[in-house]
Amino acid sequence: MLKQVNSFFHLADAFGFDPRVFIPENNQRNSLGNHDFFHQLGFKSIMAPKPAIARKKATSLSMIASDISDTYAFDLGCYNNPDIKRALGDRDKESHPKLRRLARNGRLFEEISKHKTGAGGIAVHVRRGDVSQIEANDFPDFFDMAVAADKILHRRGVFTPSTLQTDVPWSDRRRFVDTPTHLNVLNQVKQDVGTSSHILVSDGFTKLAERLVEDNRDLLIDKTMTAQALEQALGKELRPLLNGATKVILGETDHAFHETLRVTLGADVIISASPGFLRQLARLFDLDIRFVDPKPRPEPTAKN
Repeated sequence: MLKQVNSFFHLADAFGFDPRVFIPENNQRNSLGNHDFFHQLGFKSIMAPKPAIARKKATSLSMIASDISDTYAFDLGCYNNPDIKRALGDRDKESHPKLRRLARNGRLFEEISKHKTGAGGIAVHVRRGDVSQIEANDFPDFFDMAVAADKILHRRGVFTPSTLQTDVPWSDRRRFVDTPTHLNVLNQVKQDVGTSSHILVSDGFTKLAERLVEDNRDLLIDKTMTAQALEQALGKELRPLLNGATKVILGETDHAFHETLRVTLGADVIISASPGFLRQLARLFDLDIRFVDPKPRPEPTAKN
């Protein structure tokens, strides 16, 4: 969302109109609505007032150019339009000056600045949540091997190694990096930086546990197991990353979300396979952070 807003403001400069951002209050990210988050970010003055203003959906450059006095709604695919990409050029590779100015006067930047002490350190951000997957064989105490053996349990369903490749979109698969790979990169970065400690953050296994309890309870040994209990059990997958962790933040609560922003953006190095949101905030706040991808992944030759 932040990336799209930044592009929208640069596009507004290209066409000379005054942009406003409308976000429904029930548009949730984790337990914190985007509406509330943008207020904390300092963007209140650029947000459209309630009630919702009438909008037209813009899907091409000609729609914008034809009548800029109207208010247009942009979907995510809008920015993949080649005409709009040409109009933007390289503008949106930098944070828009107005957004940067507002953000640096916002409450979130003030909170993060308190944690940017100069001591730095390493933060490991392990994305699980909506791209979670585990191998049932790694949890024989919880899954019935008579039906779950060799299965990969994913947020989207239950797969074999081959059907995972064919049935789960590349956009999901590329965002999942296993724990051993994270650990290898973490150890290398620790050696480079000269430290033995790190901070571990992850959105955890809430979504996967809820999916399995709701749709695949037959795979469980204990058919009465709750989603909360299963979530705790699946957390074992991250256990190798706990060694040397001075702070651990797991889950998708409001508190976890805010803590994650504060501690990761206070680090010198962030290891993450999905750094987009954190990178956008670091750029917006002019923070000097090195981002490390635990597993650089080329685009597949055939789209799947």
